[in-house]
Amino acid sequence: VGNMQVNSLESPREFRKSAGQSDAVRDAGLETPDNITRYDNICYGKDPVWNLLDVYHLKGVRGLCPTIVSVHGGGWVYGDKELYQYYCMNLAQRGFTVVNFTYRLAPEHVFPAALEDVNSVFTWIADHGEEYQIDRDCLFVVGDSAGAQLASQYLALMTDADYRKLFAFTVPFDRLHVRGAGLNCGVYDTKQHILEGTDGLILHYLNFEKEKYLAQMDTISHVTEHFPPSFITTSYHDFLYRHAEPMYRLLQDLHVKCAYKVYGGEDRPEIDHVFHLNIRLEEATLCNDEECAFFRSLIGGETMSRLPVPTPHNGAKAGEIAKTVLMPGDPLRAKYIADTYLEDVVCFNTVRNMLGYTGTYQGKRISVMGGGMGMPSIGIYSYELYHFYDVDSIIRIGSAGGYADDLDVMDIVIGMGACTNSSYARQYNLPGTFAPIADYELMQRAVEVAREQGKKVRVGNILSSDVFYGDDSTAKDRWKRMGVLAVEMEAAALYMNAARAGKKALCILTISDHLYKTEELTAEQRQNGFGSMMEIALAL
Repeated sequence: VGNMQVNSLESPREFRKSAGQSDAVRDAGLETPDNITRYDNICYGKDPVWNLLDVYHLKGVRGLCPTIVSVHGGGWVYGDKELYQYYCMNLAQRGFTVVNFTYRLAPEHVFPAALEDVNSVFTWIADHGEEYQIDRDCLFVVGDSAGAQLASQYLALMTDADYRKLFAFTVPFDRLHVRGAGLNCGVYDTKQHILEGTDGLILHYLNFEKEKYLAQMDTISHVTEHFPPSFITTSYHDFLYRHAEPMYRLLQDLHVKCAYKVYGGEDRPEIDHVFHLNIRLEEATLCNDEECAFFRSLIGGETMSRLPVPTPHNGAKAGEIAKTVLMPGDPLRAKYIADTYLEDVVCFNTVRNMLGYTGTYQGKRISVMGGGMGMPSIGIYSYELYHFYDVDSIIRIGSAGGYADDLDVMDIVIGMGACTNSSYARQYNLPGTFAPIADYELMQRAVEVAREQGKKVRVGNILSSDVFYGDDSTAKDRWKRMGVLAVEMEAAALYMNAARAGKKALCILTISDHLYKTEELTAEQRQNGFGSMMEIALAL
């Protein structure tokens, strides 16, 4: 729809019809995610029809969260919060509170009506944001297409006093802190864009009085070194492609932190204008993930105090979990480790009896927490630790069933890679098969520590299985033929979560039984008898 170039007086009506049909197809079948709380149709201004907003955040959130304000696109003549709800809730699933609003559209409401409404939203946030888990000291702004123009223009207003003098409304620049922006498939040198005369929609927005408003629409002249750090995106088949890089270069010249990303490729025409709104596309997931990661990088050391914690699964408050977490499956093994090895121990979690503790080991702060049985369980706990508690490294310490003939009960295996029969990787929509692997530095250090402690370890491939009681009794033989050393049930999901989060993970296992031999450990031995493995992990 963005490739339409419209010049006639009837064009807004035609554009609305075409865009509406396309967007209906894009969002068909989408629903509110189960893990999202939403507040709908909050009036933020004087117009009870146009001035409405929604707020979304993860369920169970307590306290203020980093907040994204989304300014929708639509050529200044089309769009509303309903058309952006699924994209915005998708952003909220990444741990942000998200504000999604409707503003007045041309030609019924001409310039500066839309910009006035953007200002009213930010004024509402300054007045009422804390009632909805909005952290007004930790705001981010995203906009696409015309919404990116509006977003960049408003951010210039917030950061340049001379620009504010050109407008009649009061900007609450001193009551809010916008830490960063995501400018997607937009127009930024608006004055030049108007003078080119190829965009009929913006003429409707300006009521065909372009000369009258050129000074106010000259955003670029008012972008200063105080403009927020920005993540600027486009795609090879975005018809506004040429506008992105000059904005990036301008910010670079002003020494504003920024990133510039072009998605898709020449052979991917479907990755076109505002592709990131189609949350079913893998490129949209990648773009939105990278944009949110950029935002998180701007929070820095304050991330912990603004993440949605405690979570429904973890009662820890910000700062209660160390950067390194040891994760046995059994929560009682976590308690055993805390009681046996750690000093100054504090219990940070008892939710669902998945016990978690933080203490010190030889002067180093470390946490230990149960991860449960199976990939869905460790997937939840490790995801929250990486994304919400800012954990850097998770070391799984658990039991495994031996495959290799030269392994015996109580031998230690380090999982260099984790084969799996799980569909866990399907969520990433990869165009092939992902190979989950350990962090090399952690693995190398574990081998060195074992050598220093006089302990023998085997390093190699393991299997993370979704089933314990499998129907195919010969499956183990085929895995064994491929050189797989042992089988367990969690490492692959942990390795994938770590890879996706850009964090570190390692799996250290003790052989508790052997699928080709008769010896095995008792339940009590499994819980308390893995001292050698624990001592290696604690020393990392």
